[in-house]
Amino acid sequence: PKGSGATPVPCPAGRFSSVTGLSAETQCTECRAGFYCPLPGQTQVDEDNHECPEGYYCPVGTEQAHSFPCKAGAKCPAGQEKPVPCAGGTFQSQAGQTSCLSCPSGKYCDPVEGEEVGVITPTDCPAGHYCEGGNTTPQQCPAGTKSLATQLTHADNCTLCPAGRFCAQPGRTVDSGSCLAGFYCQQGAKQSDPPEDDLGNKPCPAGSYCLAGTTTPTPCPLGTYRGGTGGRSGADCVDCDVGKYCNQLGLTEPAGDCSAGYYCVSKNTEPTP
Repeated sequence: PKGSGATPVPCPAGRFSSVTGLSAETQCTECRAGFYCPLPGQTQVDEDNHECPEGYYCPVGTEQAHSFPCKAGAKCPAGQEKPVPCAGGTFQSQAGQTSCLSCPSGKYCDPVEGEEVGVITPTDCPAGHYCEGGNTTPQQCPAGTKSLATQLTHADNCTLCPAGRFCAQPGRTVDSGSCLAGFYCQQGAKQSDPPEDDLGNKPCPAGSYCLAGTTTPTPCPLGTYRGGTGGRSGADCVDCDVGKYCNQLGLTEPAGDCSAGYYCVSKNTEPTP
């Protein structure tokens, strides 16, 4: 600078200059992002030896290699200007790291968009959901299941809806209500009036009736029968026909004709009344 006599003043660490004739420190160029300039008087950035090391970042004007440790919630490969936020489904709880870790099972890692860093501490998977690992968001327990527990790791950890109840929507923590009269819900029912499925849910079987929320079909009483499915109460069981007898519980049709020489009125229970 002017007035310095015969001794030039070097550009300070963190800056360099490849031109002559400078008159002020501010005319020195700041060290490029992703590199550091540790020595006074540098004429260029030493790209071979002064790239920002792994686990650190080097913004414009960085003087030393280890001035800026990578932040928790981010990763810093070599040559970074700023920390790289951990992506969804990953996290990093420690500073100075070169990579992010996959979110563990039973947790989810959902970073806030636009933040300088991503997830530092994974969040517990909430009730009604499961997280298999590497999740950005929790997965809902499927319809027909529920769960009050947190940190589930698989859909199989969700509990089947109990007998007599149904779980209509995914992500349930409690069941949706009782199955309707005329239907038999054994377990895992997805609707109040389920069609027959491989879990044993179905319309109330012939020969029986099912009150709302029943866990076991009730057989039609002696002297009655029911040929169709979907019986909702005892009133849906039909009195045994005149001339017939119904001597067992849960009949789907009369047991047979009354014996010769006998007259059978309606609702008869024996062939020889």
